[in-house]
Amino acid sequence: MNHSGKIIAYLAILFSVTSFFGCSKKVSEINVKDFGAIPNDGKDDTPAIIKALEECKGKTNSKLIFDFGTYDIYGSQKDEKGDFLPSVIIENIDNLSIEGNGSEFVGHDYASMFHFSSCSNLSISNLTVDWDPLPYTQGIVTATDSDYVDIEVIAPFVAKKGLHTEAIIGYDPGKRRMARRITDHYQLGFEKTTEIVGPGVMRLFIGRKDRFAGTMPPVGTYVI
Repeated sequence: MNHSGKIIAYLAILFSVTSFFGCSKKVSEINVKDFGAIPNDGKDDTPAIIKALEECKGKTNSKLIFDFGTYDIYGSQKDEKGDFLPSVIIENIDNLSIEGNGSEFVGHDYASMFHFSSCSNLSISNLTVDWDPLPYTQGIVTATDSDYVDIEVIAPFVAKKGLHTEAIIGYDPGKRRMARRITDHYQLGFEKTTEIVGPGVMRLFIGRKDRFAGTMPPVGTYVI
């Protein structure tokens, strides 16, 4: 056999071996639309996505496919403390790839959208995540006292009464990130809610002093 013949024979063997092992890793393709998750219909797609994920369990390799469009995600389950549980819990699934095909997932509650537990070899591609409404408010500090901060809310956010203020975090609008020189105030579970004290001005109460708290944000600074 000449040199070119040896190369052809080698490639043929290599192709046969690759094909053999490729068959053992067959991918099961599962489309969420077959379980009722239809993009752009304005309906809650959460139950259908959960059903499709259940179908992925136990398979050697699976691909969860979303057709292009917008999917609406809601989280209605709460724990014993009244906090929202994650909308979609993905657990005990291995070798799963999620293909978004450029889709957008829009969350409509204060719940985390996804939670992963006891999974391995997962990949997620070609999707974006957003919230409507956004789970925070941004504004400029107009006044402070020992137990509250007043902020002038910036559009498109709207000042609202009755919101639970669980965190007050400094914001740097120039660098578009959390500010480093303002002490954060975390107070998960604090029950005193916001009040409206003027046109577009919302009062945020601070009822818990922890190791993060100690300095009120100065007037004129941005917070979220």
